[in-house]
Amino acid sequence: MDNNPNTQASINTSPAPQAAPVQPVTNVVQEPPSGGNKKMLWAILGLVVLILIVGGIYWYLGQGRGTSTPAKATPKPTAATSVDTLEKDLNSTSLDDLDKEFSSVDTDLQGL
Repeated sequence: MDNNPNTQASINTSPAPQAAPVQPVTNVVQEPPSGGNKKMLWAILGLVVLILIVGGIYWYLGQGRGTSTPAKATPKPTAATSVDTLEKDLNSTSLDDLDKEFSSVDTDLQGL
C-alpha cells in the first residue's frame, strides 16, 4: 500500500453511467369503441319512435270519439211535472194488504 496522501487509490476514470432522459408522463384516456355510442343512439331513437307511435294511437282513438254522433238528449223534467208524476204513483199504490204481501217473505225467513 501506498502511504502517500497525494496518490489516489483506485480512482475510476470511466465516465459515470447516465440515466435515460425523463419524459413527462401523459395520461392517455382511451375512448370506448364507437360501437357503444351507436348502440346508445339506436336505443334512444327506438324509444322516441315507440313514444310517437303510442301517442299517435292515443290521439287517433281520441279523435274517433269526438266525431261520433251524440246520443239523443232527453229533456230535463220540470219541477211541476215531477211532482205530478210522483203524486200519481203514490195514489196508485195500494197499502191495504201489506201483511198479505209480506206473509210469503215471513214463511221463507222462518224456514231458514
